[in-house]
Amino acid sequence: MKTFVAINILIFESLYAFYVLKKVEISPKIDGIIDDVWENSLIFKDFREYSPKEGEIPPFETKVFIGYDEKNLYVAFKCYDDVKSIRKTLTKRDEFSGDDMVWFFLYTYEKDEGYIFATNPLGIQFDGIKIGTQSEDFSFDTYFEVKSFISDSFWSSEFKIPFSSLRFESKEKNEWRIVFIRIRPREYIGFYSFPPISQNNPSLFEQAIKIIIPEKIEYKEKKNEIIPYLITSQTGEREERYENDRGKANLGFSGKTKLKENLIFDYAINPDFAQIETDIPQIDVNTQTALYYPEKRPVFMEGSEILRTSSNSFYTRMINNPLYILKLTGRISNSDLYFLSSYDENSLYIIPFEDASFPITTSKKSFINILRLKSTLINQESYLGFFAGDRRVRKDEYENGYGSILGIDARIKFLKNYIFSYEGVYSNCKEPEDSNIFKGIGIKFKDFTDKFDGERFSGFANRLNFSAIFKYLNFSLYYVENSPTFRSDIGYIRRNDFKIRGISIGPTFYINKFSITTINLNFDYQKAENFEKILKEEYFGVFYNINFSFAQTISGMSYYKFPITNIFNIYTLNYSKFKNTEWKNFWINSTPFKFLSFYFSNGEGDAIFYEFDKVVYLRYLYFSAFFNFTKLQISSDFQKQIFYDNKNKFFEAEVFSLRTNYSFTQRTSLRILLTYYKNYIGIYPLFTYQINPFSFLYIGLNQDTYEYGEFLKPKKLEGQRHQFFIKIQYSFNF
Repeated sequence: MKTFVAINILIFESLYAFYVLKKVEISPKIDGIIDDVWENSLIFKDFREYSPKEGEIPPFETKVFIGYDEKNLYVAFKCYDDVKSIRKTLTKRDEFSGDDMVWFFLYTYEKDEGYIFATNPLGIQFDGIKIGTQSEDFSFDTYFEVKSFISDSFWSSEFKIPFSSLRFESKEKNEWRIVFIRIRPREYIGFYSFPPISQNNPSLFEQAIKIIIPEKIEYKEKKNEIIPYLITSQTGEREERYENDRGKANLGFSGKTKLKENLIFDYAINPDFAQIETDIPQIDVNTQTALYYPEKRPVFMEGSEILRTSSNSFYTRMINNPLYILKLTGRISNSDLYFLSSYDENSLYIIPFEDASFPITTSKKSFINILRLKSTLINQESYLGFFAGDRRVRKDEYENGYGSILGIDARIKFLKNYIFSYEGVYSNCKEPEDSNIFKGIGIKFKDFTDKFDGERFSGFANRLNFSAIFKYLNFSLYYVENSPTFRSDIGYIRRNDFKIRGISIGPTFYINKFSITTINLNFDYQKAENFEKILKEEYFGVFYNINFSFAQTISGMSYYKFPITNIFNIYTLNYSKFKNTEWKNFWINSTPFKFLSFYFSNGEGDAIFYEFDKVVYLRYLYFSAFFNFTKLQISSDFQKQIFYDNKNKFFEAEVFSLRTNYSFTQRTSLRILLTYYKNYIGIYPLFTYQINPFSFLYIGLNQDTYEYGEFLKPKKLEGQRHQFFIKIQYSFNF
């Protein structure tokens, strides 16, 4: 009881306190060693555990120091510990996990969107964006310095965050918010914070302390950045025989101009979008919809958090081969702004239907424009948004059409724990008249054909959600619909013609004894129909998740019962109706040793095999392992699907990948990726020298080989395609 009262007093004090930062007389040297320069800064040390044992005093003390000068914000952590037990990885920035870490969330506006800066005991950089209750977005990169130091009784880190790396509106008195986090993974993963965080409040922003820089931030900064690149490559490919080209070179550049502290103009001419980080293969058998691959191209990743919509109306990988990109992002008054304009020389399509979609690559050229606005509404954690997008495909021998969308969305948080959200989108499309692009397969939707024949149609999508988030209970009630004619030529819409309503209830039990920390339960019900009121699917589901206090172990099971499943089958061009199917799954995630973690999942149950138009039995296996030897990391992933008909195995598919990464220094590393799928073996070595996120040297090879014979018993290996490349890029600031 005394602990509970003390914690609530600390929370109350932190919520209503303002901490005025002290200007440092001598700027700290960023080497990880906290010296006497820091003694005059603000110091915080009353950390408390917030997960899984909320309110407990951590076993080791943590201190935080914070100050500023004319150009930078300075933050330092001093983490006392048994240093033999700390976990650390030497790798590229943003790529470590499972380590001891220190974080801080910095909110420079009075809204629930903040920066993340973090590191581990080896000083590896980690940065991202945190918005509301959404998961952290680590695609964001900016300039900052951090170094760490390991002593005999503690480890420490020093951060130097240039004000030029932040977006804010400079005032005579700058009021920001900040939360400090320490993560200590041992038998279980302990999360400690200052100020103390209550899990009964889903908002990190509300619980952050307020810090004040008591003067206007005025300094001469470099407002322009030019990033030229040069890539040379040599490619070979097998057609009737293997042929090599003579090699080629490509030159281009991107740039950035800071118009104001909170307004950035980005541009790129002939940007290089060679896929340096290779996509891991996905199993694509027995699926009727287009696969999703995450965006990895830097020019699209900054500001992507503003562009996100629940309907997936925007998917920047639809901009396939741009000649140029112009982008304006920032904040004006109380509104976030995102504007993008581009010219794509190889336009993509994802053509959605009721239970299927078809990805198409073309040589068509198109102009693309996207506008997104989000304005603060009612309070700092609510907003009203507007978005619009348009793609106009250039006329060649055919009229090639267009696709436009217009939408609004809103999020209203009230009474601390309740959130209401809505999104509505209107689409207007004209298909290309060139049916050679897509001849269709005979699907009819409303009064339209599925082939590209110049038809015009409009559609709509709606999303409604009401949720409540408490420490001991999560609740969500939702409604989702896409009309039969809803499309977005610049989005990821993999199906339409559905109305879905559902409810999810998830209680959490904090046990903290019998080697169990928490138990999470979830109960789901969902019902779907199409716009002709045909019942498509109904299911009931339950799953549990148990967090153990040994070996960082999490284990769980799920069970789903489908009284009705009614799928439009593209093989029969008719509905296939099945009753009383079920699916169950078991998984476990654990770190039994400091150097080893693994994940295993086994799912099995009824599945519709579309080509046979019948229910079969499916077993799904997934296993991944991660070995961490500080400088050397080895990770493997294996997926397998096995289909049975009357207990007889008739089909299987598997994907395997092995990734090895060795870091010589923080800047220099060698990665070798091996993949196997459908008898294709991929070998992708990559040498990296990276000064910062925007200045680097890559030397790599992409090699695809076909295997004749049984898996791991090849009769013959035959090269299919290769590409050797060298890419150099450097950032100039002025």
